[in-house]
Amino acid sequence: MGLELRAIQSPIFSEPLDFTFHAQAFTLLVGSSGSGKSSLFQMIAQVSSLPYSGQVLINGSEVSQLSIVERVQTVGILFQNPNHQFTMENLFEELIFTLENIGHPVQEIDSKIAEVVQQCRCKAILHRPIHHLSGGEKQKAALAVLFAMNPRVYLLDEPFASIDRKSRIEILEILKELASNGKAVILCDHDLSDYEAYIDHMVELRDGQLREVFQIPTSEMTQVASKEVASSPELFHMDRTSCELDKRSLFSIVNFYIFTREFPVSWVTMVSGNQPSFGLFFNFKSIRGALLGRVRFSKRKRACIVT
Repeated sequence: MGLELRAIQSPIFSEPLDFTFHAQAFTLLVGSSGSGKSSLFQMIAQVSSLPYSGQVLINGSEVSQLSIVERVQTVGILFQNPNHQFTMENLFEELIFTLENIGHPVQEIDSKIAEVVQQCRCKAILHRPIHHLSGGEKQKAALAVLFAMNPRVYLLDEPFASIDRKSRIEILEILKELASNGKAVILCDHDLSDYEAYIDHMVELRDGQLREVFQIPTSEMTQVASKEVASSPELFHMDRTSCELDKRSLFSIVNFYIFTREFPVSWVTMVSGNQPSFGLFFNFKSIRGALLGRVRFSKRKRACIVT
């Protein structure tokens, strides 16, 4: 049954939201900035200050009707800033505090901590002060606390915003293993790098509605393509392309397509940083790969047009 959203209505959604996420799977939730991804996660976890109506069901149980202890053992959320999720001085004390609060048998706490440490590969940081940990280590510690609560659904709200790629890959491996063991893992992110080998599904939040995206990202820079966009004729294609400036690698792209339609500048910004830089990278001298198409910008329409 998994996670079901029934007739969710809120000021941030244009229409009632109905959607069922895949159970026992790793799902990537994508959407433009301000589309409501974080707010949706907070509604699901019942930590939102926004008013809303409708039902959030996990395995048939309405989350809002659960006690606090039942709720944290049903759905867990990891925020972009993990500093908000710690109470104690170090991870070991945080795990004890968490397990005691959910009523875990005292005589089994040590064995449970050992299990969590092995699952999250966090033995090296178990007794280190939280404020001494790196961004990736803090996210791993916060994830370990969720593991201790053992919820059915894990929500991760842009957890990789301030961590290095090595930590990112390590956490993705942990999450993939978690989904393989029967949990529902839903992660939202703007950066679509590295997900191809780990996620099972991708869902887009756009115009207040959730839609499953038919194609999982396969490159280090991938546009979010819905069925509507992907069915349009292809006008521009970058194939195995990398760009360098002053001998410094700026990006590499395995496959990138633009289809027959106009994209707002906000979409271009997500890809490249700003309008001038997007136009400039086609003039870099150090380009390896194939650029199949030509791009110009329309000032009047504020759009990127491929010709």
